[in-house]
Amino acid sequence: MSVCVRFVRPLLDARQTHTALLAAATRRFCSDHSVKQRDEIMKMDCVELREKMKSESNPNFVMKGYKYRYSKFVEIEPWRARKHLPEAVSDDHMRNIVPEAVDIVVIGGGIIGSSIAYFLKQRAPEGFSLCVVEKDPEYTHAATSLSLGGMRQQFSLYENIRMSTFSADFFRNYRHYLSVLDYEPPDIEFQPQGYLFLGNERNSEDLLMHHQLQTELGVFAEVYNAQELNTRFPWLNTEDIIIGAYGLQNEGWFNPRNLLIALKGKAEFLGTHYVAGELVDFNVRQPLPSLGKLDEVDQPLEECNHLIVKTAKGELKQIQFAIAVIAAGAWSQEMAEMLRIGETDGYRSVPLPIEPRKRYVYAFNCIDGPGINFPYLVDPSGVFCRRDGLGGNYLAGKSPSEDEEPDSSNLEVDYSYFDKAIQPVLTRRVKGFEKPKIVGAWAGYYDYNTFDQSPVIGAHPYYNNIYWATGFGGNGVQMAPAVGRAIMELILDHEYVSLDLTRFGWKRLFINEEVRESLIL
Repeated sequence: MSVCVRFVRPLLDARQTHTALLAAATRRFCSDHSVKQRDEIMKMDCVELREKMKSESNPNFVMKGYKYRYSKFVEIEPWRARKHLPEAVSDDHMRNIVPEAVDIVVIGGGIIGSSIAYFLKQRAPEGFSLCVVEKDPEYTHAATSLSLGGMRQQFSLYENIRMSTFSADFFRNYRHYLSVLDYEPPDIEFQPQGYLFLGNERNSEDLLMHHQLQTELGVFAEVYNAQELNTRFPWLNTEDIIIGAYGLQNEGWFNPRNLLIALKGKAEFLGTHYVAGELVDFNVRQPLPSLGKLDEVDQPLEECNHLIVKTAKGELKQIQFAIAVIAAGAWSQEMAEMLRIGETDGYRSVPLPIEPRKRYVYAFNCIDGPGINFPYLVDPSGVFCRRDGLGGNYLAGKSPSEDEEPDSSNLEVDYSYFDKAIQPVLTRRVKGFEKPKIVGAWAGYYDYNTFDQSPVIGAHPYYNNIYWATGFGGNGVQMAPAVGRAIMELILDHEYVSLDLTRFGWKRLFINEEVRESLIL
């Protein structure tokens, strides 16, 4: 049977399969009850039956580490869902199980990849097999774990505003979406303090123009003049400031690691299998010349339905797939090169313009600094700062200019960058920041799009069974729910249904048409 034939079944078939599985579970469950009880059970709907199964089996659910661990109470194909394996099976053992074939494989198990897995499985839990390959299963160096977790609605592009609006709604109801049975996901610790973008002579007109679009799309934000800013934020120096755009709703920051844990846990519960391993190559094949399959430059058409994974034990395993999704962040370009994207003629002539760019986050203390009303402050210079809890603790950073870009070959922190590029701005802008005391710092990678700093989302024109979701820069954690929904729709519906993100596709790279976001941090 070809890979294409065994690909994702239509949603109707998925529902029929789910109904059949539930009926089988019902028959087994009824065998333990009297005739009268069986008649009552057979009249129950799906939700009532699940609740009865759960209450009588009284499963013992325990959270452990990054994982949720669940007992079995509904009959589903055991090899597909981690929750149905014996409790004695360890997390490490599960991560080392590499399937030989799956319908969909996601490369990258960070917040983007886990969101994609969640939305796919939430749509049709038993419709297809899905595995996620993640080389850093503890997420020690993942961009998600190192992110400041900003959440905002103030963007300049229509698509970004709409994506952030959906994500805000998802975050507001995340307990409903990501709870597993009676157990709520970890608290994402959302702090609704808003973003405050400051405008001077250089950028005030742009802020006003963007504010108009944001308001038309339902964003709750206000524009204050310098006097109004001083009244609301008395610690703010507005000497060179003309206006400030302040988000009143659905803006602030949250704990992105906890959101990742919740997305991953729910995706696993729905049947996603996570593999601890690193993609090392794709196994590309060419059909027989006699078949006459030629590409757009009359060369034998290459097809890709296999990849090679190096496990944590150093073993090489091959996975056959029908659909692949690349959500590998800063390392996505390496995977494009494995497919010779950017290295040959035709549709593969244009490279994926994603590269890792190192960004610093500095933690400092100023006991006399602003209190709980301190927003996520964005200075016209590009310096940004927010609170880190209470007690005078703050986090700050700055996106460097091209001539300031640090060496991305390592994650070492340059503390002098804070002294020369960040501290002078904060000291001048915020009363109480005269003597900041550095208490820590770290560095992480942005998946930086050198073409226009906007993401690349969608299938590649040559390998139309390989989808890409990368290049989000510092906005990946807040865009993850919207991106997960978008990729799910492309795969299962073959088009965008909820929000058209076509402009973020590969086409713009071929026609050299930038889709640039102005409010980049």
